[in-house]
Amino acid sequence: MPKRLPITDRREWYCPKDIEDVYGISRESLRRIMEDAKEQDMPIKTTVLKFRNGSMTTRKRPFVRIQKKSLEAYLEANPGEIEV
Repeated sequence: MPKRLPITDRREWYCPKDIEDVYGISRESLRRIMEDAKEQDMPIKTTVLKFRNGSMTTRKRPFVRIQKKSLEAYLEANPGEIEV
């Protein structure tokens, strides 16, 4: 199992598992939130990290990181949808 970074307030980017641990938002709910944020013209910033060997065929899920600041801005603009 890969080693995960500790969750701190100083981190700017979270993986979906960290978001589930911190905010209680599942991957499916996160996907829906990201679609809704895009429709509201306040997209949540994400990045997909490259694999060390350059191959995309060895893993089912890519290494996705989500910007904490943009996620929190969306959650503040849409209170009541997700309890933080």
